[in-house]
Amino acid sequence: MPLPSGTLVGPYEILAPLGAGGMGEVYRARDSRLARNVALKILPPDFAPDSDRRARFEREAQAAGQIHHPNILAVLDIGVYDGLPFIITELLEGETLRERLEPGPLPQRKAIEIASQIAKGLGAAHERGIIHRDIKPENIFIVSDGHVKILDFGLASVSIQDSAPPDATITLKTASGIILGTAAYMSPEQARGQAVDSRSDIFSLGSVLYEMLSGQRAFSGNTYADLISAILRQDPAPLPSERKVLPALDRIVRRCLEKAPAERFQSARDLAFQLDSLASHVASSSGGALPAIPLGPLNPSPLSRIFRWMMPASLILAAAIFAWWFRGRQLQAARPPVVLFERLTDFSGMEESPAISPDGKSVAFVGDSTGSRQIWIRLLAGGVPFQLTRDAVDHFSPRWSPDSASLFYYTPPVEGSHQATVWEISALAGNPRRLTASLSDVDPSHDGKSLAFFRLGGGQIELVRTDRDASHPQVLAQFPSKTACRQPRWSPDDSSIAFMLANDRWSDDLFYVSATGGVPRRVTFDTALFSGFSWLPGGSGFVFSSSRGSTILYLPTMHLWQVPRSSGFQPHSNHV
Repeated sequence: MPLPSGTLVGPYEILAPLGAGGMGEVYRARDSRLARNVALKILPPDFAPDSDRRARFEREAQAAGQIHHPNILAVLDIGVYDGLPFIITELLEGETLRERLEPGPLPQRKAIEIASQIAKGLGAAHERGIIHRDIKPENIFIVSDGHVKILDFGLASVSIQDSAPPDATITLKTASGIILGTAAYMSPEQARGQAVDSRSDIFSLGSVLYEMLSGQRAFSGNTYADLISAILRQDPAPLPSERKVLPALDRIVRRCLEKAPAERFQSARDLAFQLDSLASHVASSSGGALPAIPLGPLNPSPLSRIFRWMMPASLILAAAIFAWWFRGRQLQAARPPVVLFERLTDFSGMEESPAISPDGKSVAFVGDSTGSRQIWIRLLAGGVPFQLTRDAVDHFSPRWSPDSASLFYYTPPVEGSHQATVWEISALAGNPRRLTASLSDVDPSHDGKSLAFFRLGGGQIELVRTDRDASHPQVLAQFPSKTACRQPRWSPDDSSIAFMLANDRWSDDLFYVSATGGVPRRVTFDTALFSGFSWLPGGSGFVFSSSRGSTILYLPTMHLWQVPRSSGFQPHSNHV
């Protein structure tokens, strides 16, 4: 329950609530000693028993309290009221960057100005050994006078320097597999749960600057997994051409958003310097072009005029010679085989997860052209795609029944649940039939009698085999709940079920187990990122997509590999 006006919290009198702020409730208060208005942030009673929330709240005070900089919210005092910790900060009048962005993107000059101030504040924090780890528009406040303030150091990694004894150092490193921060603005190393340094904040600031210029987030996805995948694997879309973003500013944004920390700006102060240097070239608050750079004197000499004419003529001649030589080389080379491509869909969106029906007549896929992920079917012989599902939720991983009469798919967990839902629907449309709860997709056996999927049970992940209607479940294997298990796939003779398993983030390997249960056998020992697999004909082995051998962590190269079924064998040295 909010504190009523007039409540005394030590020497501070509550005047009015200001709303939520990070982990606490924020009030306008009056400092009776210095006769000034301040902001009072107090941990709500409901959060007090939670040691993690309490530690984060106290961490915010410790981190921000060490820094005195005009672009960081000033902490004036701390204390405890009725067993609840509180923080006193300067009172700000203005709006968050998130509120400022609601109407749309900002003019280039304003975006540069805000980003420069954020970079300067981060530079001051980084020099004190403090990494914010949660830079986002909600944590940037634009004061009415134009000053920018960084808020909420609740996730900060703090190292108290200033000749403090070793036991006074507060180190909060992210453990492997634990992710701290806001997903849309995480750096790749944050998304992997790895230890981060100051360059992680620079990546997040790059995401914020991109959003200020474009009005769109640098990385997005319909699900958490899609979003993390975009951060790790994709580059942001080009900044809108109609915004006429300066090429130099575009390069700054791209450098901030490099996947590898070593390729980004190495300090926030360097970034601020680049932004300040660029600001002087912006012609107006609505953006502008760099001033033209003269190519020569206003009254060039006859000699310079001759050179100006000769240069393009030389380039044209050189290009013609190269084209003649290259054409000759082409004619000498063997003609490549003709490959014919046929486009099956032309939706204004994304199509993914294609599945060919066993009778070879149709392809099912997931499309998002309607605003949510729906399952569609198209005849391979031609025709218009047919929308099979029409409810508002997302649909994933269609799998055909052996008789090509129906499809299995799953929808994500509903609120209050940790498991997805598996459905079956006729290929001729109609109402889907709910089968069971599962952690991901389901795979039907080739004889059409059984299903295989993963579920939660007894605090563990279970690989389950059931009848076609999901009845009579039989647990084939169990794994710790922290394990990531996915993509169960029946062998061609239905004697085994293979799957991918990861004991740590982005560290997959291939396993299989007998369809009657038993100890799973490990096929690969790579602990690399996998992106799907398939049984070889006859069940003698597997083809799988893996980052095996890639030395690039943030954007690994994926190749197809082949491995025999026998446990303990390594994949062939030459990828497929």
